[in-house]
Amino acid sequence: MSNQRSRHVRRPAAEIVRELRNLRASPLRIDDENESWVNGYEKPPTPDLPVTSRDQLELLRLSRHRIGLLLVRPAFEQAVTGCFVRVNVSGQGELPDHRIAEVLGICELDFGYKVEQIPTNVALRLRYDDLEMQHEINDVSNLNFTQEEIRTVAR
Repeated sequence: MSNQRSRHVRRPAAEIVRELRNLRASPLRIDDENESWVNGYEKPPTPDLPVTSRDQLELLRLSRHRIGLLLVRPAFEQAVTGCFVRVNVSGQGELPDHRIAEVLGICELDFGYKVEQIPTNVALRLRYDDLEMQHEINDVSNLNFTQEEIRTVAR
């Protein structure tokens, strides 16, 4: 894992929610190149309002299973960037310790692994606790955020 710092421009929450709803409503198509953001078309940004409730945060949450489905889509990085995940930050053999993390982008690892039977070498660049770290997709939880994790982020 690396401690890289970079400047990141947040995508509006409304835009991310809209994309996730479109993805949930559409069947998975590996060769789908018709997405507007794939062809370089950018919608005018909506006002970027802070997330104020657990329900709003849950709309932006990606589970490991959902990321596995998105992994084969042509614009995977754009689909996941700006979303939030529940990630295990503990090392192997330690008790799980989860954090709410924002997905800043993706990177490639020097080794491969499987996510839900899909071979990949993609890792997520995540921000949590004032750190930017790389995590394998398998570190992402399928469970919802807990109230305690949300309180920790709100501090």
